[in-house]
Amino acid sequence: IKRVRAHIANIRQEFKSQGVEFDDNMPLGAMIEVPAAAAAAPLFAASLDFLSIGSNDLIQYANAADRQNSEVAYLYQPLHFGVIKLMSWVVSSSLKAKKPISICGEIASDPRFAALLLGLGLKELSIRPAVFHQVREKIQTLSVYKSRQRVEEYLASGNLEALETLLT
Repeated sequence: IKRVRAHIANIRQEFKSQGVEFDDNMPLGAMIEVPAAAAAAPLFAASLDFLSIGSNDLIQYANAADRQNSEVAYLYQPLHFGVIKLMSWVVSSSLKAKKPISICGEIASDPRFAALLLGLGLKELSIRPAVFHQVREKIQTLSVYKSRQRVEEYLASGNLEALETLLT
């Protein structure tokens, strides 16, 4: 991150010397798509302006699954305890650092997962325009407090039944 910031500072200086207009306050963030990045979320959150969870890749890499390979596609499990725990680490790291956190990917665009995502503490979802109204309608029916309780219960117990009421 320090090298990237130094590189950006050099580019800013170059732009200034050439008279190129740019946003001098452009935020720098990271897409969290692999388990190692999720585990390092506290460091990223402390050093960056925002984080975003790339759910498709994070789920795939965390579960050693390839969604395109029919032999192992069944391993792509968004509700796997390890996946939810990784997402929880990223969200809590961002919130502790008072940095914006968002999520993108199929899980964000599926209304069935809205309560889970809100329960994790996510408030920004990057979703496909075609499902915007469905996700919005689902969110309007939810209790963030109850969603948070269920997610915390699942993270404490690993019992998938704790999440089942969220997935309707």
